[in-house]
Amino acid sequence: MSLIAVGSAKGSPGATTVALTLAAVWPRRALLAELDPTGSDLLYRLRGVDRAPLSADSGVLGYVAGGAADGGGDPLAHSEQVGAGLDILVGPPPARVGEVAGSWGVLADRLAAAPALDVLADCGRLHPGSPALEVLTRAAAVVFVTRPTIDGVAHLLARAAELAGVLAEGTMLHAIVVTDVRDARSQREIDQLAERADLPLEVLGRLAVDPEAVGLLGGAWSGRLEKSLLIRSARELAGKLDKVLPVPEL
Repeated sequence: MSLIAVGSAKGSPGATTVALTLAAVWPRRALLAELDPTGSDLLYRLRGVDRAPLSADSGVLGYVAGGAADGGGDPLAHSEQVGAGLDILVGPPPARVGEVAGSWGVLADRLAAAPALDVLADCGRLHPGSPALEVLTRAAAVVFVTRPTIDGVAHLLARAAELAGVLAEGTMLHAIVVTDVRDARSQREIDQLAERADLPLEVLGRLAVDPEAVGLLGGAWSGRLEKSLLIRSARELAGKLDKVLPVPEL
């Protein structure tokens, strides 16, 4: 169905957390694919439903290795579940990312073609020359994650300008601002800056800063997590993003 690329323009503003949270509340079955060329983060942050460590040999590495034999196959066959049944195609550890070199475009093509499944791809830091650009050029939507700081927004606008010429014509870039839930200014100000720069960039909204809820994401889905500012804001963002995705061809 749809491949959605999520990444950052600078540093670590929370792109992995945004991708993880959106996948957890997505309105249809979703797979979180860790396609960060610098290596996996979730491999060390999360545990499977049986509390066992996630396997570095499955996930992206297993999906790439199995491609020649099964023509791509079902990515869910190489995924693991965490928390309340969230499917994750975990990325390779940093020391093994070389095993995926040259395969990012093929991975993206196969994930974009996965039937009855939306894939949210955590692409890490998005910059010119990144292997993750192979994923972006095949994505139905590209989502930047940023903090509402002067340098964070400046990098966001610069990356959006650079990538606007790389992506397919008409591709809209979106942004999610990780900020306090009471921050009512950042979205409006970034939209105004993007409009002045004539950039195809639109802010979807805010993901609430909620460290306690982030810590609960990999475990059992509790009532406290469901009612958290993190999940409530993520559901709103997932709904907005879903509405701007192209309707898949039947």
